[in-house]
Amino acid sequence: MNRLGLMTIATVSSMVAFSLAAVGAAEFTYTTWVVPAETTVVKGMAPYFKRVEEETGGEFKGKIFTAGQVLGQAATLNGIRDRVVDSGFALEGWAAKEMPYNALIADIQYVNISPIAASAASAETYFFKCPECRAEYDRYNVFAMGGHSIDVNYLMCTKELRSLDDIKALRIRAPLRIYRDLVNTFGATPVFTSFPEMVPALQTGQAHCTVGNTSWMNAYGLKDMMKSIVTTRFAGALPTHGLFVVNKAAWSGLSPKVKASLARHFPAVMVDSTLAYTGDGKAGIDAAVAAGVKKIDLGEPFAKKWDEFMADEPERIFKVAVANGVKLEAAKRIHADYVEIYKRWEAFVQSVNFDNAKITKELVDRVYSKVQF
Repeated sequence: MNRLGLMTIATVSSMVAFSLAAVGAAEFTYTTWVVPAETTVVKGMAPYFKRVEEETGGEFKGKIFTAGQVLGQAATLNGIRDRVVDSGFALEGWAAKEMPYNALIADIQYVNISPIAASAASAETYFFKCPECRAEYDRYNVFAMGGHSIDVNYLMCTKELRSLDDIKALRIRAPLRIYRDLVNTFGATPVFTSFPEMVPALQTGQAHCTVGNTSWMNAYGLKDMMKSIVTTRFAGALPTHGLFVVNKAAWSGLSPKVKASLARHFPAVMVDSTLAYTGDGKAGIDAAVAAGVKKIDLGEPFAKKWDEFMADEPERIFKVAVANGVKLEAAKRIHADYVEIYKRWEAFVQSVNFDNAKITKELVDRVYSKVQF
């Protein structure tokens, strides 16, 4: 059974019963596996649903389930398809075999120095350069309105590191392909856990470190567990296009006014969430340092090994994509398109000094004004 289908029929039935009992029939349900304090909830989906509710005079009422209380990370996409919930956050990288074209875009992290440019480039590539990506969602009777990017990702450890050699003895949480390959490159042991399992894994020693975003220092309390953050290099931002994946039948049941409001306000969710992640990441580092976590520079040996790895990333991306079922020509085409679009967005966001309103307007003009839901 694939990772998207890790639910028994009995589990699905109980989930349906739970969701129907927990919310009113008129409420539009949304599930996410992140905690309530996480950026995409606090700065993204919660204010988004409230904004639409107010604009529609209460005709739209959203209900958000967090921390995997209805559907876990691996089960979300199937659950939206089966209408356990109306919508939710589906992470494409977790379903590389089932959604290899979408996973390919998410896998191009090595260029993503700017999270907000990555978020916009992911949306533009998905809608205009990757018909295969849209077809993958169609097979689940859902569509993806768009996503966000978390900030750049650092190696954060419960042990204090002093040299490159210290890494070899560590078990490092590495849930995505690029992180697993990085961990192997440095001679450490990659550990696969879901997002909700991250904190228990670090607390019990199942993992000594995680590659991730420093906003988690506050959102997940990692500042109280970690001893060091390696700041010598970072992995690029992770764009996800599946922050708001919607069941097509659920969408059809909404009025034209509600649909228009949801579509109109979503670009702001992308920009608000992504820029907030960047701010929360910086705040997380400050909070961690204040709590005694040390920023560690492992010097030239670490930097050289890291840079050599990143230089070879395109070939690894192509190899993995082909193994997952993507045609090589398509993988190279999508990669080239994404990199070109990303660089254009990177130049733009820098030119407007990361101004939220200007970026949102450009996202609407360049992408969302041309998309019908």
